[in-house]
Amino acid sequence: WGPEWKKAIRAKCNMPLKFSFLEMDDLFRESRYRMNGIHYLQAIRLYISSWISSEWRRAFRDDAFFNAVRLYAGMPAQYVTDDLMREKLRTRLEKMLVQFKPDTVYAHSLGSMVAYDTFRSFQNCGKIILITSGSQLGHPCLHDLYGGPLQPLPVKAWINLHNENDKLFASRPLRIAALNFTEEQTPFVYGSLSHDALHYIEKSQLAWEAVK
Repeated sequence: WGPEWKKAIRAKCNMPLKFSFLEMDDLFRESRYRMNGIHYLQAIRLYISSWISSEWRRAFRDDAFFNAVRLYAGMPAQYVTDDLMREKLRTRLEKMLVQFKPDTVYAHSLGSMVAYDTFRSFQNCGKIILITSGSQLGHPCLHDLYGGPLQPLPVKAWINLHNENDKLFASRPLRIAALNFTEEQTPFVYGSLSHDALHYIEKSQLAWEAVK
């Protein structure tokens, strides 16, 4: 995804940009090994069942839709159930922020959960613009994970790209009452889930104007 994201963001900003990507795959592989196969499958089942509200159950009768969700469910299920891995992710992202010193952080889907978890306690983010998309943070089932409803973050600005058609549990708005938070509506329908990051990038405008 990296090269495509770079190209799309550069086109929206029309300016030279430097990128750095957070590597996470090794931590998820380690987590899956630590959880073992049975616990891993149980985590995915728990994740899916706890996130499905009654209005979605009809959609899960569609094999294509269910298979797409199951494909994407593994990593979020690990994230929600593995405290040690979340701690390692926070530490890694904090180290990257200190070394790379980004002006902007773009976090899609699971990345928005990692970013929120990290920025809640990271002290040196007052000049950073956080852009999130396809975020599941608005779902009530995450309130327990983060100790209650979503709170403002100590960043320069937080812009959430919201697609009400996103079926990967990201259709809910974030509803954060803070002067530094804005939700930009980026509605689109694409594929089974309408969750594609490139479509979020291409549909948004406010977020990239803020970067400039």
